[in-house]
Amino acid sequence: MDVVALLRSASLLVPEETATAAAAEELRLERSAAWCHWREGETRNGVIRADLTLRAPSDGGRRSPADGAGVLRPMWNIGNSTPAGEPEHNIACIWVEDAPALEPGGRATVRLAPLTPRSWRHLEPGQVITMHETRTVAGTAVVLQADFRHTEMCFGES
Repeated sequence: MDVVALLRSASLLVPEETATAAAAEELRLERSAAWCHWREGETRNGVIRADLTLRAPSDGGRRSPADGAGVLRPMWNIGNSTPAGEPEHNIACIWVEDAPALEPGGRATVRLAPLTPRSWRHLEPGQVITMHETRTVAGTAVVLQADFRHTEMCFGES
């Protein structure tokens, strides 16, 4: 009997509203615990989902897979500018939906957790943003969802 597999199966039966990061940590389900922390951040800061395509290594893209559990923290050109009119790059972590990593040249739906969430509030579905790990473009993403309604109520913003 594989106890860990049994516990993982049982954890799927727990109602979403009662599942917590502490429970996942106690069961030593590291990715599940990281996901609970990620969702907690989305509750506070809003949800940004995008369809990301990484550049292929032959086109100057990364040569190794991008970790899919919020470890990678690239810069993004999301349309903001510096006071001098130069493009401003904003940092956001990436969570790859339905996969542990994103292969070089691959495509996946990702969630973004911005370092400065207020700078991202202008995003709208359909908007194209670019990912940078160096000065060159590492990937291109189309925003699928940019939902900040909940956070506006929390902070009294309009």
